[in-house]
Amino acid sequence: MTSIIINEIAKDNGMSLIESHVEKMSWFKIKFYHKGQGKEVTRYGNWDNNCRVWLTKNNDIAICYLQVDENKEPQGYRTATGVVDIQGKPKEDLFDTEPRVWDNISRLDS
Repeated sequence: MTSIIINEIAKDNGMSLIESHVEKMSWFKIKFYHKGQGKEVTRYGNWDNNCRVWLTKNNDIAICYLQVDENKEPQGYRTATGVVDIQGKPKEDLFDTEPRVWDNISRLDS
């Protein structure tokens, strides 16, 4: 599991760093402030060619991602601002030479 702390990223190169991070993930968890719920939430997502990262007019980083549920079913594209953390499972793990015989809820391989 790798992690990227958004607050530690300088905004001038942060957008390309975020994109390069999530493009390499088979899935990721994104934690952000949900304005409608008035609290921080965590969602699961995938990255594809329709996803992107940009800077809003309020100088905040926005991330459009494909949200998925616990069954890996797409729930549609979402935009997150006020992102606190992104964690994910790399598509290729250099230490995995054989398929795993176990699985868990945090493993959402595509």
